[in-house]
Amino acid sequence: MSIYKILFHSLILAVFNLVSIIAGFSVSKLFSGVNQFLIQIPFALVVTIFLFIFWDYLLKKMKVESLIIRKKSLFYIYTFAFGFSPVLYYIFRLIFSEILRSFGNIPGIWMFQLAGNLFIVFIMIVLEQRDDERIDEYVEKAQEKQKLKKTGKKERKHKKRGSKKAKEKTSETPSPEIIKPKEK
Repeated sequence: MSIYKILFHSLILAVFNLVSIIAGFSVSKLFSGVNQFLIQIPFALVVTIFLFIFWDYLLKKMKVESLIIRKKSLFYIYTFAFGFSPVLYYIFRLIFSEILRSFGNIPGIWMFQLAGNLFIVFIMIVLEQRDDERIDEYVEKAQEKQKLKKTGKKERKHKKRGSKKAKEKTSETPSPEIIKPKEK
């Protein structure tokens, strides 16, 4: 995977991280009287994981082969996402000035990314391994189909001939209703 693709996915992951943290903050405001971090962090973690795995699913479903995330590049995506966070934080701070007040939040975002994105990497590795097994099965079936296509014409001719002979044999043998039991 090229460095541009890694940087692109890292940027997407960092955006998902910040969006989920803001969403978690908004949800935590609904529950007054409860510690903000008890709601914000778990909610943001679930949203981040869901968004990035859904992103990977969409790329695979749309068959955007050039952007599909590979297992080998997950560590680089994880690492570069840390670099995008301060830049994105500043941009988000300009947009959401009420929510994001201090640059002291950046270390908090990094701590969230350290745990949350590492969890995403582990989930992605498991999913990628499962996809690899499915791909192997798909490749085996495709190879079998290719072999059948090469020899398919010959086999089809034999099947057609065999089916005519089978029809002739079945027409010669009387049906069970016609056969009468022998009398003694």
